[in-house]
Amino acid sequence: MVAASNLIGADVNIAKAKALSEGILLAANKSLFPLCVESYALNVVDICCGKSISMSDIDNVVADIRAFLGLYDIVSLSHIPRVCNSLAHGIAKQALDSHVNSDWLNCFPN
Repeated sequence: MVAASNLIGADVNIAKAKALSEGILLAANKSLFPLCVESYALNVVDICCGKSISMSDIDNVVADIRAFLGLYDIVSLSHIPRVCNSLAHGIAKQALDSHVNSDWLNCFPN
């Protein structure tokens, strides 16, 4: 499953955290569990996993993600280098030009 979100005017890390949160919710709505969540947003992953501390607006989104981690059957949340995840990077760039949220199940965008 791949998801992309366009959050116009949002801080980059907040936008990445919200996209992560929305992806987990989409997986929950589609009952796609157990779930391994991967993101190239290292700062967001570190904050969600408690490896880094943030004192900003991202804390509210991170609190939601942490709640999801305990609520759903999420096996892991991990960082994956951007070069290893070109599909997600391309979709993130595509979302910047879009005015709608998108998701692809069993097929992927060009």
